[in-house]
Amino acid sequence: MRERIFSLKIDTSVARKWRLKERSYLKTFKYGGMTGILGAVCCAFGMLGGIGFVISALATLPLILATLMSITTGVFSYFITFILLCVLQPSEAYVYLLTQGILGLGMGIGFQVFKKSISTILFSGFFLFLGILFILGVTKFTVLGPDVGTNLSWNISAMILLFSIVYSAIWVVGVTTFLNKFSNFNLTK
Repeated sequence: MRERIFSLKIDTSVARKWRLKERSYLKTFKYGGMTGILGAVCCAFGMLGGIGFVISALATLPLILATLMSITTGVFSYFITFILLCVLQPSEAYVYLLTQGILGLGMGIGFQVFKKSISTILFSGFFLFLGILFILGVTKFTVLGPDVGTNLSWNISAMILLFSIVYSAIWVVGVTTFLNKFSNFNLTK
């Protein structure tokens, strides 16, 4: 197991089992709505602090699962989560849109498009990197805390890129482990 993680030879083919066999608007709305609600509820737990931050970080998982079903379902879930967060916790809505949400959408697309996990890691990590840069550079929101502020230098940008890739790698390993564990569970029937 240790060799597989460090060599990044993770079997991502199990992700293809989650694809919807038949495309219909009803299934897109059903699964997109369910995962959107679950993502919004997880993300809203962040206001509790402590364990709420851990649960809030899990808001990426429902979006990844929705995007594995189909990219359309993932995009629908992405916007449903954002709309619900605008009502439940408006301060978290835009941060979700450009961090957890963009990571989940990028990772789900990466699982569908790429065959190698390293490609999925780099693809979704780059999405997260761009989202964080947008928040810091354009909206001037101090998402990384007051120490970093909104002043972007090459060093800070490189550290954000490295963080984004490592965080994405952790998610790819976690999601593939989750999917392997629940590979017999088929939500899309």
